[in-house]
Amino acid sequence: MFYVQTKTVLKGIYDGILRNHLLILAAGLSYFLIVALFPGVALLSAIVSYLPIANASSRSFALLNSFVPSSQMEAVSNVLNRAVVPNREALLSVGAAGTLWATSSVFACLKSAIGVAYEAPDGRSYWRSRLIALELTVTVGILFLIAFVLLTVGPHFGNWLASRLGLSEVIAILWPYVRWGIAVAFAVVSVEVLYFISPKKKQRFLETLPGALLAVSGWIVLTYFLGSYFRNRSTHNAVYGSLAGAIAFMVWLCWAGFVVLIGAQLNTEIEKVRRRQGAPPSARDDRAVRGENAGEG
Repeated sequence: MFYVQTKTVLKGIYDGILRNHLLILAAGLSYFLIVALFPGVALLSAIVSYLPIANASSRSFALLNSFVPSSQMEAVSNVLNRAVVPNREALLSVGAAGTLWATSSVFACLKSAIGVAYEAPDGRSYWRSRLIALELTVTVGILFLIAFVLLTVGPHFGNWLASRLGLSEVIAILWPYVRWGIAVAFAVVSVEVLYFISPKKKQRFLETLPGALLAVSGWIVLTYFLGSYFRNRSTHNAVYGSLAGAIAFMVWLCWAGFVVLIGAQLNTEIEKVRRRQGAPPSARDDRAVRGENAGEG
C-alpha cells in the first residue's frame, strides 16, 4: 500500500510540474527575487546592525550563507556593505515603507505561484493580496531575526551553562550541529508559513510540513552542488565575463524557487491521495481559521 501511495504521489508531482508549468513559474520568480532581494536583505541588515551584538551584520550574512552559495553571497554582501552601512538610518526611517513594499512584491509573486501549485484559484482582490504579501514579508523577517538572535546568543548561553555544569567540551562539540539544526528548523517553519498563508485553501499548519521539509532539503543540496559546480568550473566566466556571478546567482534563485514550488505540489498530491482513501478533507481548528480563506475578496 505504501509503495502504491508513494508511486501515486511521485507521478502526481511529475504531472503537476508539467501541468502547472512550475519551472516557468520558477524562472519568473527568479526575476522578482533578484529585484526584491537587495532591498529586503538591506532592511533586515539595517535592523540587525542596531542589535546589541558584536559584528551583527557579518553574522547575519553568515546565517544567510547557510542556504546561499558562498560565491553568490560574497556579491550580495559587497553590495549591502556599500548600501547599508552609510544609509541605515534612512532605511529605517523614510525609506522603510518603500523598501518593505518592494520586498513584499516577491512574496506576492510567491503567493500566486504557490497557489498555482496548490491548484487553488485565488479570487482575492489586489489590495487583499498585497496585504497578505506584506504579512508574509513581516512574518518571515521576524523569523529570520529570531533565528539570528538564537544563533548569536546561543553560544554565549551555552558557554555559561557549560561553565556551570562542567560541560564545556561537550558544548563545543555539539554546538555546530545545534546551530545547523536551529537554522534548518526556522527555514522549515518559514516555508510552512508560506504554504499555509499563500493559497486560498483550508488546511492545518502541520499538513504543510512534508513540502517544507522537501523544499529546505532541496535548498541545502542545491546550494552544495551549485556552489561546487561554480567554484570548480570556469566555463561560465569565459562565456559571461563580468556577468558570470549575476547569472550564477539567478540560476540558483530559479532552482531554489522551483524546489519551493515542488514542495507545494507535494502537499497537494498528498492531500489528493488522502481524499481518494476517503479521509475527511483537511480543515483547520477554529482558532487557526484565517479570514482571507473564507472567501472574502
